[in-house]
Amino acid sequence: MKVRILSSAPALVGIFSVHNAEEIGYMQDHLPVSPQLLARVGLMPEDYAPRNMAVGTGLITLTAAGILCAPFRNRAVGIAQVGAAGALAVNALAHVGRALREKRYNPGLATAPVMLFSSLNYISRIRRELGMTRMTVGWTTLGAGVLSFPIIIGYLRLARWVIGARAWGK
Repeated sequence: MKVRILSSAPALVGIFSVHNAEEIGYMQDHLPVSPQLLARVGLMPEDYAPRNMAVGTGLITLTAAGILCAPFRNRAVGIAQVGAAGALAVNALAHVGRALREKRYNPGLATAPVMLFSSLNYISRIRRELGMTRMTVGWTTLGAGVLSFPIIIGYLRLARWVIGARAWGK
């Protein structure tokens, strides 16, 4: 029964929110990549400042919550939910992988194991409810994980525009 609680959509959204708070609090001092690489994708170190991160991750969390907590479920909605949870699982694995590679803490690492566990349990539950094959779940998770990077970049750029930190294109 305890596993079922952690596999619920509200629990996963709550865990993701705590994960984002951890990132907001520490990301500016631990950029995920070099400023040069950030510039290549239209971002700047300032995009990881707490205020911008709060807006960007808030928008991402609202989007994920809308998908994960959809009031009805059919196959299309279920695939979207598996994709959203799969992207969270990939995010958690990326934090763990980065920590192993760099041999140090990175913002989001402390909450990553719980988010990974909850995401995988949520995906498993949806898969069983809708009779999805493991292949469908795997490809959906892989696709969502890959798509999450441009989505994050887009939301951080949108956050910059929303708070007026910088003009578009600078």
